[in-house]
Amino acid sequence: IAGCICTNDYTGEFCQNPPNLCIQGCYPNVTCDNTSGCGPCPSGFSGDGIHCTDFDECSAKTSKCDQYANCTNTIGNYNCTCREGFNGTGFTCNDINECQGNNSCSSNATCTNTPGSYSCSCKNGFTGNGSTCNDIDECQDSNSCSPNGICTNTPGSFSCSCKDGFTGNGAVCCSACEPNYCSNGGTCTRSLSSCNPVCQCPDAYTGEKCTVSKDTYPAQLNPGTKKRSVYVSFTHDANFSKEEGYNKIKTVLTNAPYDVVSLFDNTSSTMTIPTNNSIFTANFTARFTYIANITVVGFLNDKLVDYINSNKQRSTRSTGLTISNATSGDMLTVSELALNVTCVSGFVLDPATLQCISKCNSYCMNDGTCNLIVGNATCTCKPFTIYVTSGERCENLSMNLNAFFGILFGALAFLFLLIMGIVLGIYIYRKKKSKNDHDDTDQLYQTRFSWKPPILPSFQRLGDKEIPSLNTDTSPDLISWKPHLDKVNSATEVKIKRPEMKPNLNLYE
Repeated sequence: IAGCICTNDYTGEFCQNPPNLCIQGCYPNVTCDNTSGCGPCPSGFSGDGIHCTDFDECSAKTSKCDQYANCTNTIGNYNCTCREGFNGTGFTCNDINECQGNNSCSSNATCTNTPGSYSCSCKNGFTGNGSTCNDIDECQDSNSCSPNGICTNTPGSFSCSCKDGFTGNGAVCCSACEPNYCSNGGTCTRSLSSCNPVCQCPDAYTGEKCTVSKDTYPAQLNPGTKKRSVYVSFTHDANFSKEEGYNKIKTVLTNAPYDVVSLFDNTSSTMTIPTNNSIFTANFTARFTYIANITVVGFLNDKLVDYINSNKQRSTRSTGLTISNATSGDMLTVSELALNVTCVSGFVLDPATLQCISKCNSYCMNDGTCNLIVGNATCTCKPFTIYVTSGERCENLSMNLNAFFGILFGALAFLFLLIMGIVLGIYIYRKKKSKNDHDDTDQLYQTRFSWKPPILPSFQRLGDKEIPSLNTDTSPDLISWKPHLDKVNSATEVKIKRPEMKPNLNLYE
């Protein structure tokens, strides 16, 4: 009888039954199939299903923990925990801003947040590690206070103030101005850059020490002078405030031909409470301060209302605040304003221009210098070389005899010296020329002498003679001659042949 011997764990008469792969058993929680055997290892494990070992996701860096979380491996799994300074699930971690909560920084330190932590640094004026910050006493060390200043230490800083008798900002301290350095009510201050005294002069005066009076300056309105008023009606689809109405009028006046915005007085202007009758309406009383300028006064009185009505659509906002109408209110004419202005002593008001005119204006004559003394014009007369000015207005002009005769005698002395110089020059010239004269009787060309009775009693009146040169290169040398009359017989007739010029024939060869 034939039989089968089964291998590989097959069973049956003919080895037709495959082996049962589940007999050997599988790792816990691993499913098993008789034909295919054990299934895969559970999540977090590795192996063949029969033998499974734990897989360390943290070491393999395959976990899904946040970069700011700590990974902890467990049997078959892992845990994620946010690190200190972060909060979240571990899979998502958010930085905790310690600077917005509790931290160890000093109140005099600056906290800087960092990922998962923070740092502390002491503020300027303090020293320490950030957790403890101590004030630095700058007054004990070098500081920017003036030598004439007082240093006061404060937490984290210091302040400078000038000592008594000095003025400035503490970093620069200048001595106080001399009493009465500025004249005519001027205010003296010190320039911080150089400590030089500087005078702030009233409108009527100018100059380094406010000693020079201006010819004119605008008069000052008396306090309480009535203002120019304009009644402006507003409409709006919502409630609005007085400030909004004021800003609306300012916008309308922005491009006015004169700077009336600076004259617009919001303090004295008023506005009624807006009433709501489907739309909000209110009446605004705009008041403008007059100035001593008749051109501006004319604009305020005659053209301001028309200007507002012509430009009332201009607005600073997109909402519907509009000016429905503007009408004229209180005003003062130029003549009325002239009754409400004043000029300082020494000036008089020109009511037509509202300008204060100096009493010194065209007061002194003949270049006299005018000064206002106790409100009165006083002239200092200017002396001239020949003339002297005098009088209350330097109107008198008289001759200075001392100066006149001094100039006259000086001129005569100069003329005398000039004449003496000319005479001396002529004398020296003639004397020099006479020295150059000599006896030339023997060098004269042939001369025939003949004698006849003299017509004149003697030749004593004959003087020295010279034969002029021809001023040519070919002319002979001529020599001055002088007759010796004492050797001539006056009773003998003398005929003298005129000297002749002999040409130099060698020049033509």
